[in-house]
Amino acid sequence: MRPRLYTVSGLLLLPATPAIAAGEPAAPSTWPLLLSLVAVVAVILIAGMLFKRLGGGSLLAPAWMRPVAQLSLGARERLVVIDLNGKWLVLGVTSAAINLLTTIEPVTTGAATPHPAQFAHWLERFRNKNAAP
Repeated sequence: MRPRLYTVSGLLLLPATPAIAAGEPAAPSTWPLLLSLVAVVAVILIAGMLFKRLGGGSLLAPAWMRPVAQLSLGARERLVVIDLNGKWLVLGVTSAAINLLTTIEPVTTGAATPHPAQFAHWLERFRNKNAAP
């Protein structure tokens, strides 16, 4: 009769057989562990990207306040337009403070885009200006 080896499983009264005697590799492969780690990190990154793209940050914001636009002015300076109950607030945001610059009337989305005829006129004027010696 072959002697049995007892390890930590011996505390549980379970006999341990040597892995080499069973024809199995001496150490388990680390590939399943690495693949599962990569899968978990990928799921976290994809969930974060979807949360950001679908506007997940606005889930926590109140319904009566929403950001309209922002313009980066430097590394830590921005102009931000906030819709606050129908009034648009223009804020100056820095790393040290947030200042109210002015309030403006809401602008419809159609007025913000230039009319194609205006753009064509501007382009023609720009071409004529550069063509003259």
